[in-house]
Amino acid sequence: PITRSRAFRPLGRRIDTAVERGEQQVNYWKSLGRSEDIRSRRVAESALNIVADDSMDEIIENVRIQEFVQEMMTAQSLGIIDEVIEEIRERGFSSDVFFEKPFRRIFRRADREDIPGPAFDPRLVRSISKRHLPPTEGSFLGYYAGFTSRLLALVVDIGLVLAFIAMTGWLLQTIGGFIGESPNLEALALTEDLIRISSVVLSSLNAAAVIMAYAFIFWSFAGQTPGMMLMGLRVVRRDGGHASIGKSFLRLIGYVISIAFFFLGFFWVLIDDKRQGWHDKIAGTYVVYAWDAHPDETFLTYRMSMDRR
Repeated sequence: PITRSRAFRPLGRRIDTAVERGEQQVNYWKSLGRSEDIRSRRVAESALNIVADDSMDEIIENVRIQEFVQEMMTAQSLGIIDEVIEEIRERGFSSDVFFEKPFRRIFRRADREDIPGPAFDPRLVRSISKRHLPPTEGSFLGYYAGFTSRLLALVVDIGLVLAFIAMTGWLLQTIGGFIGESPNLEALALTEDLIRISSVVLSSLNAAAVIMAYAFIFWSFAGQTPGMMLMGLRVVRRDGGHASIGKSFLRLIGYVISIAFFFLGFFWVLIDDKRQGWHDKIAGTYVVYAWDAHPDETFLTYRMSMDRR
């Protein structure tokens, strides 16, 4: 046995040497594979970056894609604005019903639900873009608009009117400054008190003219002021048609009367069955919802809880 083991030793060394060389070759192939994998990834990443950059350049330079992106952004912005306006209108409608209830009970008026709406087709008062569409189920389109919605519309209009008054006042002041420098008026020797009185009178006349022109023009030609557009309201005749110039003028006179009696003509909307203020009664007009009016979810939940009681 000893002789045999000695005889196999050279063969064993050769086998060990071959195994060691094989392991070295395998390790070499492994390291080569890793380096090739890393190099391939870098090449692929570089190629992808080049393709992405080229694609972005093509997108940026492509006019159609630019127009599509702009349309998408515009549509998204308009969608958000529409949702905000819808929420404001829903809250206004809910408040119309909620806040007038105690007043109607005090004056022993019937509940709003028991009073029928206008007899005319509600589609007459829908906005032009949706005139051909029927009102949705449960909608109060064309129904008499309540106090809160009209008040919010009036607040918006007051803000715009004040801006117009400031602009026209500045223009009058500028024109007056140019005229005051002319030698013709310097010879008039006006006193400071008379100048102040003239300034107050002109400012008052300017404010009155802007207010009347603002209301009269929008009622006559658009049927609604910007504030009413925001709240989805419209001024109509008794048959649902567009308010004429004559009715708009009568309504303007009625506004003065409603204000003169401590604004009582406006608060009359809370107790009138057709939600008419004194100015509406004088002109023979209604203010109605020009959108698919409905309450918000919070009001509906509250209303259901009150009905259960």
